[in-house]
Amino acid sequence: MKKIFSLLAALCLSSSLWAGNDVSTVSGTPAVLNDRSVRMTFTWDYSKCKIQGKSVKEFLRSKGDDWVRDYPAEIAAAESSFAAYYNKKTKSAVITDDADAADYDVVCVVTDFDYGDTGTSVAMNVMFGSFAKKAGGARFSGDIYVYKKGTKKNPVAVMHINDFVGDGDYSNTKRRTNAYFQFGKEFLKFLKKQK
Repeated sequence: MKKIFSLLAALCLSSSLWAGNDVSTVSGTPAVLNDRSVRMTFTWDYSKCKIQGKSVKEFLRSKGDDWVRDYPAEIAAAESSFAAYYNKKTKSAVITDDADAADYDVVCVVTDFDYGDTGTSVAMNVMFGSFAKKAGGARFSGDIYVYKKGTKKNPVAVMHINDFVGDGDYSNTKRRTNAYFQFGKEFLKFLKKQK
């Protein structure tokens, strides 16, 4: 029985802890954002998003009225968490809400999102502590488009988010917020390497 439990634990850890978590350049040069004097708007686009294989609308309806009602606030909290962390720690471009002051418009198109799993998250964190903090975490993939202010054609850079995994937690909202917050860290690391 111990061997079976150990094997299951190892499988859970391997699929969550060492997955993805990277941003890569598809085209252009993200280095245009690697300058503290640059201002950018940063918007999230869910028009192509699938949540656990279903359209956002279909997924929310399948979960019930509470999910439909709470979803906009959840998204707002996660996006705000990303922007707050990013702006606090950046030595690169600063996110602004003032479109007129922006040099670039950055759009993050989320294509896939998975809430992770409460049971896995709680169990693995209890059993393995901070070593297993990503177990059961929310994950997402997508593309980031950087446009010169005022034009949504011909991005100056395109980046890909490959299955980014955030820390696990006890609630869906916390797992999404963790993922966006931690993506802020990952995105800053990525921009810092751009020349």
